[in-house]
Amino acid sequence: ASASTWVLRIATHHCLNLLRARKALWREQLRAAQADRRQETEGPDRRELVRVLLAAAPEEAQEVAVLYFVDELTQAEIALEVGRSLPTVRKRLREFLACAREALGVELEGADL
Repeated sequence: ASASTWVLRIATHHCLNLLRARKALWREQLRAAQADRRQETEGPDRRELVRVLLAAAPEEAQEVAVLYFVDELTQAEIALEVGRSLPTVRKRLREFLACAREALGVELEGADL
């Protein structure tokens, strides 16, 4: 391979990295805007309940739960976002639901994953 091929490959990868960074920044800004909008429409009781349920779960499960229930991402999208396998994402959602059930002291219906 010639030097020009090598330089073009480096430039291509650099451009792809810049695009990925912009996409990540855009997603973060979108999430922040969605969160602001949700906070404006939700009552304080609901926000407090969400805080309690999230606090009862492990940190890894919290992240997945927010992406699934708040940001409404699919399990596959969450797996890509957090860099974990799909079975791991499903496991963490089940962990969150188990912690939420325990914190509420009730059986959650329709939350079958």
